[in-house]
Amino acid sequence: MSLEVPKNQQKQRELPPKGLQHARCIRIIDLGTQDTVFNGEPKKTPQVKFTFELVNHMFVFDEKKGPEPFVVSQTHTASLSDKSNMYAMLKNWNEKVTEALAAGAESVKLSTFIGQPAIIKITHEKSKKNPDITYGLIGDKGRQVNNREGVEIKKSQNPHVVMDLAWMKTDPEKFKATWEQLYDYEKKTIQKSYEYREHFVNQPAAAAPQQQENGDLPEQISEDNVGF
Repeated sequence: MSLEVPKNQQKQRELPPKGLQHARCIRIIDLGTQDTVFNGEPKKTPQVKFTFELVNHMFVFDEKKGPEPFVVSQTHTASLSDKSNMYAMLKNWNEKVTEALAAGAESVKLSTFIGQPAIIKITHEKSKKNPDITYGLIGDKGRQVNNREGVEIKKSQNPHVVMDLAWMKTDPEKFKATWEQLYDYEKKTIQKSYEYREHFVNQPAAAAPQQQENGDLPEQISEDNVGF
């Protein structure tokens, strides 16, 4: 071993095809309230991550596993504000969301979107931190999710996973079982949340805020309710 340690080199992943793609929502993960920074100001931001499987496009990411479908994710501020990207995505995806809120509904149950078909627009964008890396993203900060009636979309292959951090208190066994289905980076993000730390560690969330690259402005919400 040498005391001269090289910097870890990030590898370019195979990119999903650009343009409109048939997809299914396979993961809706409550990431909890995260420390973020916007315009140099620290914010506490409730976040939720949506993951979509591109049902018509496969690639061999691991020779041992064979062909697997592409997946793309988008993290949003958990807000139903008219200006929020999550609200824009949901109303494009299912117009009943707008109708329900207009009729006086006080919340949207996000778990009802799991497994639902969608047509999403994939764009290729260079990383802000490393220009040598390009990501496949959902266009317009995750807003480009639609559902066109009459378009038949295949079923997804990946298992469906919904995580609600409220289960830490209301259903610990369900929380524990779902925790085992999370990706490592999802677990690490949740472990930084105020909810997780207050429940399991009983101490404030990590002092160092995370710079937010994608998704909404980190809004503080008091009147919006977003349920799982």
